[in-house]
Amino acid sequence: MALLIALAGAFTLTGAATAATPTAAHSIAQTTDAGTPTNSGPEITTPQQPDTSLKTETKNKLWIGGIAVLLFAFVYWRNKRRYSKWRKARKAG
Repeated sequence: MALLIALAGAFTLTGAATAATPTAAHSIAQTTDAGTPTNSGPEITTPQQPDTSLKTETKNKLWIGGIAVLLFAFVYWRNKRRYSKWRKARKAG
């Protein structure tokens, strides 16, 4: 447990926290006019049409994943049957 705490302490940030200047904190706390928004942040534009190439890529990945799971299940079932036969044959003789 002590090792875990030591590792967690090694990866955390250390140092004194610096407070914002009083004028910056005061200007953020003030209310603004309800008029047009200012350009203080990044512009976020949404695409007009959804990108369908991402959807088809995701569907393909899901199909491939499903096929991989089925193949794994078949191999597991086959190996289980073969092991059961081998174990019975070994006990019998």
